[in-house]
Amino acid sequence: MTTGLLVLEVSAIFFLTLLLLKKYGNWRQQHFIVTVSTLIGWFFSFVIIFILPLDIAITFYNRCLLEEAQLSAEKNLDIGNITDPICKKPVAFVPNYVLLQLWRIVYWTAQILTWLVIVLPLMQSYSNAGDFSALGKLRSAIYNNAIYYGTYFIVFFMILIYAAVKGVVLNASYYFDYFPGRMRDIFREHLKVILISASNTWSLFLLVVLLGYGLIEVPRQFWQMGNR
Repeated sequence: MTTGLLVLEVSAIFFLTLLLLKKYGNWRQQHFIVTVSTLIGWFFSFVIIFILPLDIAITFYNRCLLEEAQLSAEKNLDIGNITDPICKKPVAFVPNYVLLQLWRIVYWTAQILTWLVIVLPLMQSYSNAGDFSALGKLRSAIYNNAIYYGTYFIVFFMILIYAAVKGVVLNASYYFDYFPGRMRDIFREHLKVILISASNTWSLFLLVVLLGYGLIEVPRQFWQMGNR
């Protein structure tokens, strides 16, 4: 029943995304790839907004159960005999692995669309390009993203070198020597951690730069508009 509530909530988010896409987009004129990419981007963004409170509530509930179990163990009480439990289960409670799989789908879909396939940044640069031909717009979009992702890959290789110096990659070869069957899984996990660290580092860097720019430029624009 609780899983059904989660499915109902996700379905409502999907239909909300369709409604907003129909209101602010033009399905008949825009390209199919644009529609699908925007739908996926908006849908997963709304999933984060609406599912995060449920995840927090379940986390507090699990923490409450753990504290209640520890308290009962200290006082030698039987939890099964407690008629009025302290911890209140959330209405849409689901097992931890359900939300874990959902967050993995959301995170890695965003990673693929943003970093690996580069669909969303390329489309954004294409729409903002000032060229008059489609080929010129595509060339400008590729050039802008090449600079952007070139900087990102520099950060990635710096983290990769740092991980190699600290022995992360060497640990994988160590396990390969003694546990050949686990080599692929261990290397995959290490590479996943490096990719996540690199993307988060670059995102935080952009956040600091853009916030610093906005704190100065936005008030300056309003000040200049007020003097006209």
